[in-house]
Amino acid sequence: MPRCGYPPTPYRSIILAFRDYQQSAEWEVARWQANFAQLPPEHRRLLPSQPAKFAAARQAIHTNMWFIKSLLQVRACRCTCHAMVQESKHGPGLVLLDGMLSRQRQGC
Repeated sequence: MPRCGYPPTPYRSIILAFRDYQQSAEWEVARWQANFAQLPPEHRRLLPSQPAKFAAARQAIHTNMWFIKSLLQVRACRCTCHAMVQESKHGPGLVLLDGMLSRQRQGC
């Protein structure tokens, strides 16, 4: 297993990008703010809406991170679901899930 703790898969770079998204994006917005702060006052006055754009970018980062976490939760749920499901002797389409007999769902 690689040092990052994730198994080698074709999707590892995507997983790592998801994991590091918020930190990287926040760093980028902080860089924008630092560059803006270095402008002379007369140049900053030409861009009065820039602070609002920084705030909007941070809100977008937050929203994107919520979406990414939601995607990962769905994936984790499906993996857990597959690990818990055992074929049942009780008939086709029926599975034993957490000790309860139920119909097999399409997503799981």
